[in-house]
Amino acid sequence: MVSLEEYWARAASLEAVPSQLLSTLRRALAMSTLFGAALGIVAGIRAEASLGVVPADHWGAVDSGQGHVRQRAVRPAESSIPTYNSERNVILAGQRRARVPPPTNILTMTPKIFLQVRPQVHEHLQHWIDRARKIPSSELQEQALASIAAKTFHCEGGGIYSLLAGDRYREAIRFIVAYQTISDYLDNLCDRSTSLDPDDFRILHTSMHHALTPGAKLDDYYRFRDEQDDGGYLAALVMPVRKCWPVCRPTI
Repeated sequence: MVSLEEYWARAASLEAVPSQLLSTLRRALAMSTLFGAALGIVAGIRAEASLGVVPADHWGAVDSGQGHVRQRAVRPAESSIPTYNSERNVILAGQRRARVPPPTNILTMTPKIFLQVRPQVHEHLQHWIDRARKIPSSELQEQALASIAAKTFHCEGGGIYSLLAGDRYREAIRFIVAYQTISDYLDNLCDRSTSLDPDDFRILHTSMHHALTPGAKLDDYYRFRDEQDDGGYLAALVMPVRKCWPVCRPTI
């Protein structure tokens, strides 16, 4: 059987295929990517539940008696966290700081993806598109806009993980979209732009580290390339990541 990806590749090469059909296939491929990500998350959190996974800050090191240190979950009696029956598929890690539990069923997750996650992802992306259009450097503007246009599905798929944050999903989406947009933008600058300097690539990617380090001083990320005036675009992407990271880190 020919996969959807193979069919799309073949169809795109046929000039006689109507553009409307190609658009339909493209949307179908995007939806299959979203459903694939959703199924993966459901499988993961169900596996965590069946294994009795507990939050990372309730794990402790235990000496096995043979000179090895292994990790074990703290027993309920030793911890202040509530206990749950694993058969109910309750995800302790997702609930410990969120009043709204994450979904554990594809039927309950799918409406949230299309009605809750996807619209907000596109709202944030539109904000960064508008910001990218104001970049003074034509080369940097082109790469910023192209990275979003060609890789929107990265943020759509990543945004699904915001459901693990429960009622903090809005902050999680803001974090995910901004951080993924940094990654996609830098990929374009390294793969498709004018520079081949490894020092340029290295200093550009320090922005991702700074985004996850509150208080870190922002750097001149373009100093090893000819195009340097992005109108503050990269620094603007760093700030919401930095602001949301302390909130999102315990939940996703």
